[in-house]
Amino acid sequence: MRYEDKALPQPMPGKRRTPVILEPDHVGEVPPQIETERKELGVEIMQGMKLRHGRETSNYPAGFVGHKDAYNVVTDYWYSEELQSFVLVKRLDPSNGVQTLTLSNIRRKNPDVSLFRIPKDYQVQ
Repeated sequence: MRYEDKALPQPMPGKRRTPVILEPDHVGEVPPQIETERKELGVEIMQGMKLRHGRETSNYPAGFVGHKDAYNVVTDYWYSEELQSFVLVKRLDPSNGVQTLTLSNIRRKNPDVSLFRIPKDYQVQ
């Protein structure tokens, strides 16, 4: 199997509905449904690494958690199969603006073993 054929770690791709827990004063009502769609956008090279780019779009209905109008939250993420980690995640949310998480200062070598040695004068009390 080629690298390009591997699927991103779950959750990816497709559509799903997320159940919503209602506040106590709304029990008995049919909760609004959040529609979520995931897409794979291909492989990109970033910081010398092959990263899989994916996008998740969540559509929130009007009236959801105090919002008058319907709105969307879009999350783009870049995943490294080699590191088995997300290297970059960008989330655009109309309530909170743009949020960016970046994995930086990536070192692919093992740390010095001396960092893990117990000091000779260490005592358990």
